[in-house]
Amino acid sequence: MLKNSSIYSKEKIGQRYLHLMKRMFLIFMDIISYYFNIAFPLKVTYIKDPTVKKWITKGIMISRNKLRALHNIKRSINLFMESLKYIQNYQLIF
Repeated sequence: MLKNSSIYSKEKIGQRYLHLMKRMFLIFMDIISYYFNIAFPLKVTYIKDPTVKKWITKGIMISRNKLRALHNIKRSINLFMESLKYIQNYQLIF
């Protein structure tokens, strides 16, 4: 019986020691995290909406593509005066 009681008392001491070590570790981690947060504070950032440019409508995009195509035609081909005037007028509008 003496053996059993000594094993039981060793287990109690081991559990107390384990509990004490856990508490000491948590205190240590609290101190480390406190100084870490002081040294490296969180920076507040705001995430912008990816669709910020809502003013560009489908009509503006179509006109831009048409203007680009007319500009390429004007540069690459010799056109009649009527066609050149149409392209110039379209460029003045947009």
